[in-house]
Amino acid sequence: MKQFITAQDTKRQNIGFAWVLFFVFPLLSFIFAVKNYTVKKYRIFIYGFFLFYGFTFLPIPNSDGSRYKQFFEETYSFNNYIGDVVDVVEGDSINTDFYHLTIRYIARQISDDSRYYFLIAASIYFFVFLKLIDTIWTFVSKDNSKYFISFFI
Repeated sequence: MKQFITAQDTKRQNIGFAWVLFFVFPLLSFIFAVKNYTVKKYRIFIYGFFLFYGFTFLPIPNSDGSRYKQFFEETYSFNNYIGDVVDVVEGDSINTDFYHLTIRYIARQISDDSRYYFLIAASIYFFVFLKLIDTIWTFVSKDNSKYFISFFI
C-alpha cells in the first residue's frame, strides 16, 4: 500500500527542519521564515531571531544602549521606580521615559544582568514592528511579495 505525503505532512517536516535550523544557525531560520512569510507558523522564527538579537545585543560605547546598560546596572528597587514615576508626573525628572523605567524595573526583578533588559525591550519593540509588517503584508497583493521581502529587509 502506497503512502501519500500530504501538504500537511510537508509543512510539519518543514517546521521541524526550521526548529532544528533555529537552534543550530538562527540566521538561516530567520531567512527561511522571511522567504516563507505567507505561512504564519514560520513567523515565530522571525520573532525568535529578534529576541536572540536583543539578548545578545552589545551596546556601542558612548551610545544610548551603553547608557541604558549603565543605568540598569545601578541598584533599582520598587521605591526607586515609584519615586521616578512621581518625579516624571510632577515634571521634576530629566528622564521622562516611562517605557525605559518600567522595563528597567521589570528586568531587575528577573536578573541583575543587562541582557535581560535588552531582551525585554527587544520583545516589545519587535512585537510592535512585526505587527506593523503584518499590517503592511495584508495590504500588499500576493503578486508583489518580492517587494515586500525587500521592504522587510
